[in-house]
Amino acid sequence: MVPSTEECKRLWDEFDMPENIRQHSLNVNKAAMQIAEKLKKAGEDIDLGLVNAASLLHDLDKFRTLDDVHNHGHMAESWLKERGYNKVGEVIRKHIVPEIMKDSKAGWEDKVVNYADKRVLNEKIVSLEKRFEYLRKRYRKFFSKDHEDAIIALEDKIFKKMDITPDDII
Repeated sequence: MVPSTEECKRLWDEFDMPENIRQHSLNVNKAAMQIAEKLKKAGEDIDLGLVNAASLLHDLDKFRTLDDVHNHGHMAESWLKERGYNKVGEVIRKHIVPEIMKDSKAGWEDKVVNYADKRVLNEKIVSLEKRFEYLRKRYRKFFSKDHEDAIIALEDKIFKKMDITPDDII
């Protein structure tokens, strides 16, 4: 089961998601859907509804895990699974860099939501380098060169399948 956009917004209300995180999530959704639609058009097997829901809900637990970054994504996965949104919860858990690095079987949905989140700084779509600058400062204990390399490799994998470049995501 995958929630509609309206249901995702209702979940934002249920979990008291702050406005700034809602705006960030809307921009992650914008980037994710641009990429997902291009991949689908290129013949890739990708569930657009799952990308839509997971990108809108990827930071559902963000404000509750600020002091416990290792639990970010896992808490939202648990909440969503309790409501029957198992696939959405799994994608959300994998939007964290170490999670997707561990999963060699990650699907396009996982990859697209993870990557789109790395392209949005607060409420604006930016380059990976600009986002890396922020992540290095904000999460200096947890964000490493290995993470950067994994995200760059993910970007390469995604854009090799499409007729656009990362700069075309706006």
